[in-house]
Amino acid sequence: PAIQAQYFLASNDLETGSLAVTIKPDSIASPDIEVGQRAQWRFLVVPGAPDDPSNPWRNSGDSVASLSPGTYLIECKEIPERSTPAPFAVEVVANASPAPILTYLLPDTVAAGQEPAIVPFETVSTAEDLPYHFVGQIRSNLGSATGFTILPRVVLTAAHTVFDEASLSVSPNVQWLPQRDEASFEPRPLTPRGILIETDYAAQRSLENTPGTFSPESRVHDVAALYFESDASRGASSGWLASDLTPNEWLTSNELKTLVGYPVEGIPSNAIGRMHATPFADLNFFQLGNFPQLYVTTDIRSYPGNSGGPLCIRFTNASNETSYYPAGIYLGGLNEAIVRTFDSSILELIESAQNRALDPENGNVGGGITLASISPFSAPNTPGILQVIIEPALAREARAGWRLNPETSYRMSGGILAGLQPGIYRLELPNIIGFSPPSPQQATIQGGATNVLTFTYQSILSGVNQWRLENFGTSENSGSAADHFDFDSDGQSNFAEFIANTDPKDEDDFLRIDTLTRTTSALTLTFKGKRNRVYQLQRWIPRETDNFPNWGNIETSQLLNDNDSSFSLSDNSPPESKALYRISVKLP
Repeated sequence: PAIQAQYFLASNDLETGSLAVTIKPDSIASPDIEVGQRAQWRFLVVPGAPDDPSNPWRNSGDSVASLSPGTYLIECKEIPERSTPAPFAVEVVANASPAPILTYLLPDTVAAGQEPAIVPFETVSTAEDLPYHFVGQIRSNLGSATGFTILPRVVLTAAHTVFDEASLSVSPNVQWLPQRDEASFEPRPLTPRGILIETDYAAQRSLENTPGTFSPESRVHDVAALYFESDASRGASSGWLASDLTPNEWLTSNELKTLVGYPVEGIPSNAIGRMHATPFADLNFFQLGNFPQLYVTTDIRSYPGNSGGPLCIRFTNASNETSYYPAGIYLGGLNEAIVRTFDSSILELIESAQNRALDPENGNVGGGITLASISPFSAPNTPGILQVIIEPALAREARAGWRLNPETSYRMSGGILAGLQPGIYRLELPNIIGFSPPSPQQATIQGGATNVLTFTYQSILSGVNQWRLENFGTSENSGSAADHFDFDSDGQSNFAEFIANTDPKDEDDFLRIDTLTRTTSALTLTFKGKRNRVYQLQRWIPRETDNFPNWGNIETSQLLNDNDSSFSLSDNSPPESKALYRISVKLP
């Protein structure tokens, strides 16, 4: 068959657009910087193609006009000591000028420690007792990162992996690829229904205005939750190990730990797109400055792309099953690997994302950066959290803890246990000297909720025995706690200080008369009264026939129920002769 074609004269009336690209931070993009050190951009035509004089490297802010409408790929030049932004797709439309902002980040590589190695896909997809099956890769206009399905419809990652701090908004075109392995398995990319990031993170990044550089104040809020309309986990979610305690009980434990993720730099090119993990080891973590949510280690290292990945710790759950659970999120780092631990604020973010995922009318594709209001939810197949508070303080000071049967070690008061399937568990508490032996308690777990249980130990000691235990750590009438002993050398025995409710370890705290006032009609004594005590003003008029003091009560106070306070008692009929007075104190 014959094919006929016809050429037409080009028209000058075609509508075009323009494009200007801004590069951050300004310190590496200024035209004053030497070309070899300067961050620049150009159109990406063919990856790896030789330089084309008609497509030069351009400076930040340079504009290109007369572009036909369509999608253009932008690439950035590699410069020393910075991670190169991933190729960026920008849509040019007629009579408009898009202005994307690309940020060079500091590399995540730490100086020392064990490197991650490839995890075979067979292990990723089949070994459910190892911390791989819930991990995946995140892709967006910002590049590649790591995430993990904390719940079937919720993926957790670092906020900086999906948050464009130059525009202070969530990056477009975010995709989630669970269990991706470029050599064996390319999952269908999933688009999140929404993305939750703490508003404090956006505010802190705006305040600092340091693209590519993160302060500890930013890293504390560097967490994001992606939520989906359906299962995003390929049948696997991780649960978590959370704690509000300081120091963090999980990262400072001696259990085996590993970091999992998808590094894209610092590894062979044929390893990109494959899951990596550091060797299982007892890593030494230390709190970062005054930030109890941030921990660092030099025992491991990773590379750009691993940010947002889970730091997992071996744990034996209430069903006596040993597995690995995330206890923190990897945030990168220069000279040390930085991890953000799980605490109550992150659990609230997870719950909010889960609420939105399960509510078909709450949240739209694209998400936002506003943290939703928190309300408990219950999902029958979703793990729950248990936190146990122990009262009174004396029991906590005596190291009272809690555990679930058949666990063998106790957690401290306030400790959190996550990853519990809904149901009823047996809570066990230890015997503590001075308190009634606690009977086993039941803890009911609701899926997807934080279940807080308070247990109060009942004291079996009374009076001076309980007082000794509170002040000296023993109920025994011996040594420094003995009744006759004057621990603080203030002239009052321990037993006298018990009766007066004064501090036996404070030499300035004992019962004494502060002032004595005498008028023609009355004599008044003023002293410091103590809570829960009754006072009497007593008088003795000595006589030659007295073989021993004969004290008589003149006035008795009411019980001081509230606070310690200055108090006065008076003799309204003082004798003309000589008399002795004293203040007597007694228990109610």
